[in-house]
Amino acid sequence: MCHRVALLTAGVLVGLLGMSQRSLAQQREITVEIREGTNLSFDLSPDGRWILLDLVGQLWKLPAGGGEAVALTDAVRDTAESRDPRWSPDGTRVLFWRGFEPIFTFGVRPLWVLEADSGEASALVADTVRFMDPAWHPSGRSLLVVYSTTRTRPDDRLYLFDLSTGALSAVRADSLPYNRGQRLSAPAWSPDGRTIAVVEGRGDGPIWEVDVESGATVRVTPEGVQARQPVYSPDGASIAYLEEDSTGDRRISVRDREVGMPRRVRVATDDARSTMKPVGRVAWTPDGHRLVFVQGGRLWSVTREGGTPTEIPFTATVRFTQERPALPPLRFPMPGREQRARGFSGIALARRGPRRRPRARQPLDSDTGRAGDERRQCR
Repeated sequence: MCHRVALLTAGVLVGLLGMSQRSLAQQREITVEIREGTNLSFDLSPDGRWILLDLVGQLWKLPAGGGEAVALTDAVRDTAESRDPRWSPDGTRVLFWRGFEPIFTFGVRPLWVLEADSGEASALVADTVRFMDPAWHPSGRSLLVVYSTTRTRPDDRLYLFDLSTGALSAVRADSLPYNRGQRLSAPAWSPDGRTIAVVEGRGDGPIWEVDVESGATVRVTPEGVQARQPVYSPDGASIAYLEEDSTGDRRISVRDREVGMPRRVRVATDDARSTMKPVGRVAWTPDGHRLVFVQGGRLWSVTREGGTPTEIPFTATVRFTQERPALPPLRFPMPGREQRARGFSGIALARRGPRRRPRARQPLDSDTGRAGDERRQCR
């Protein structure tokens, strides 16, 4: 026995989808546990108790020893990504970027501040301002930013952005390669606020130290060394940074400011023949004895002398509700019973209002799918 039915047109399906979809929708909660991330950015709180990290477009907070991460922002609710968190010197506020991937790609990074206790976030500067790599001043009253006054050619300069007035003031740095088509990145304050370490170039390049009062500059990295993300130790006596070696891998190096010679921090794995390759940035623990870094999408710490690292495990749980529309059940004709199918085509808005004026279609032939008046029955 054969079962022949009339064909449903696309217009009928569109009509079905529009029928009380909310009442027919089925919801299910999806839970995802995340224990590592791509391009993970983090920061260690000034008291060393907490770590902030960005993961799946959200900011998370977890104990410095590892554990369950708590979401501070919601990428779905906020309809925007939050990235690159940085604690304020007193640990009460968090500086971060909030926006969308196309905005980040074109260099526009809306800068926001989140109150650590209340979780309230507010925009700090307009979305069109192109501040790069902000760093808190030790006083917490201003930010050190990389800012270019023109878009036609690179002329990055260091500025202080006053948080109370919004005023910009240039940082004197006489020997930095201004007006030579160079970029600057990753500026960092010394704990006493007297000097600034900054990278010449976006990403990797030589690191310079700037005396804020005199404007004099001193090269931190040896000639030919490409490095990134300098950070002062809590006592200000050393500078740690990520250095690129001859093979293109990155290693942690520490330069004693008095001695002047950098020393590589060897981060060994269980396999004595290999070493870990840190990425991202480095952070000092408050006592200055250990360094925290990212490798393989996970957080690790190692003593400043080097050795076997200790993992800082974390689990970030993402929950969201997925809505799945439930369509009415399809009803097929009984064998031997005739049923016509009708649909709409050429739906368009009327000129004088939102009323739609569909063009009716003729019945469809169940065998050929062509419009016509033929009627067929199953035999």
